[in-house]
Amino acid sequence: MPQATFFLEAVVCKDEMGGRIREKFGNDEIWMGAIGIDSAGRTIKVPFFEVYAHFDDGDVKTFSPAKQLVSLRADGSCRVMLFLADKQYGGMNDALDSAHAEAASTIARMKADGQDPTSESSKEDLIAIAGEVLKILVKEARDKVFPAQVVGLSPNPGVVDFRGHDGHYAARYHWQLA
Repeated sequence: MPQATFFLEAVVCKDEMGGRIREKFGNDEIWMGAIGIDSAGRTIKVPFFEVYAHFDDGDVKTFSPAKQLVSLRADGSCRVMLFLADKQYGGMNDALDSAHAEAASTIARMKADGQDPTSESSKEDLIAIAGEVLKILVKEARDKVFPAQVVGLSPNPGVVDFRGHDGHYAARYHWQLA
């Protein structure tokens, strides 16, 4: 069975969170988590992990070698929902457990209705699911979570932007197909 593996290459702090005044008094402690989805509707949760604990404007955290986040069956298209957060209180992984259960349930319903959850026509549905997942993360974890991003197999390599809380981060990634 062919596999598609998602790798994180780097995270760039384009603008630290909180505006000019807050930026002078602290750093962003950035964490990332994900949910991988294949065309059969299988989901894989990637627990939150620390990207870098002291981001300032212009800082780059490069993973060398690139950090493998998830491998999915590539018998069709694949997508990954990415979540970026500034850790304040913790509890992100407990919240991600709840969020993953909700996402898996919704994706199973899509599949039962004959939809391919990873197709281009379903991308807006996945973005809506990611929005619901985000609400759970914000409510349960109480950390500053950026709006979730959904990426597919193309472009490869790619860059995804996270904007929120007066901050801006970019994540560089690539897929490996085998």
